Amino acid sequence: MSGLTPYFALRYKCLGDLVNNTDFANFANDVDTALSVIRGLENQVRKPPVVKVVRDTGTQVGIAQNVDTNVSFTTVQWDSSAFANLGVDNTALTIPSDGVYWGDGIVGNWDLFTTITSIRATITVGGAVGPEAKASPFALIGGSLTNAFGPFVATAGQIVRLRVRWTGTGGPAAVGLSQLALYKIC
Repeated sequence: MSGLTPYFALRYKCLGDLVNNTDFANFANDVDTALSVIRGLENQVRKPPVVKVVRDTGTQVGIAQNVDTNVSFTTVQWDSSAFANLGVDNTALTIPSDGVYWGDGIVGNWDLFTTITSIRATITVGGAVGPEAKASPFALIGGSLTNAFGPFVATAGQIVRLRVRWTGTGGPAAVGLSQLALYKIC
């Protein structure tokens, strides 16, 4: 009398049953399928979704004073789960699965302004404000990086962006080297 195992439904024969080539092939295929399922679960635990996009060439100009502006990116450095499609929208990352994520956004190499009183970098999730950082002129002396980072909850299909806003005189401003990285925590 044949049977099935409880978890993976592996087909097997019982003592006294005749085992032929088809039975053996079915069992081998069932084991392969079960191992594929286990490997997929292992990858979800050991290799969670991650992405990093950067603006590593050129500058993004036209960032008006006191206006929220999405940072555009030029290169995908790594992407394990198809977050990025820079050819369609070079400012957006699409969340592949529900969960808690860590975001790390850096906006750098500010230029083309006369004076600056503040810079704010914000990671937006589905249009809502997520992790955010604000830098004053004192914090910008000796460097021009503004870094927003922190955890956020997201659902599959939500769009994540890095947004900047500056206040001061002159402009419109420009940014150069910038990046946005996302890591699924759980």
